[in-house]
Amino acid sequence: MLDGRSESWLSTTLGAVVRLQAGSGFKKSFQGRTTGDIPFVKQSDMSLDANSRRIVESNNWVDEADVSALKARPLPPGTTVFGKIGEGLKRNRYRQLVRPTIVDNNMMGAIPLESIDADFLYFLMCTVDLGALSEGSALPYLRTPDVAEIAILLPPLTEQRAIAEVLGALDD
Repeated sequence: MLDGRSESWLSTTLGAVVRLQAGSGFKKSFQGRTTGDIPFVKQSDMSLDANSRRIVESNNWVDEADVSALKARPLPPGTTVFGKIGEGLKRNRYRQLVRPTIVDNNMMGAIPLESIDADFLYFLMCTVDLGALSEGSALPYLRTPDVAEIAILLPPLTEQRAIAEVLGALDD
């Protein structure tokens, strides 16, 4: 055992187990639509009552045709999203996506790769103080390489799922 953990836990970096993707610019002409195919989430949407853990509501929606016009790439379900610029970054708020979603350019998503469970990733990210990694004083921001270099201990998938199940039950 190592500090109460199984020796099978892997010491690695966040960038080795996720693909980080920055958000997209959101032209004013597309904002304010309350219906559509894909939610376009801004940092303010993380504060909606229904979005305490998972993004299920959005103040902005776009159609499939708008996605190419915006040059946006939807993030897949299971992605953990967070602020990467400004006060939203300092608040260390994390949310998990339940459907393909576009996030604005003040946000970033950590897309789980095969070696990490999506729910475990969410709870792991909730322990990270991204505000401490930020640069800039007037307008704090995160650099993708700094997020990718965050050191983590990764248990095997079966343990990840068990941990996430317990934490999810407590969270509920």
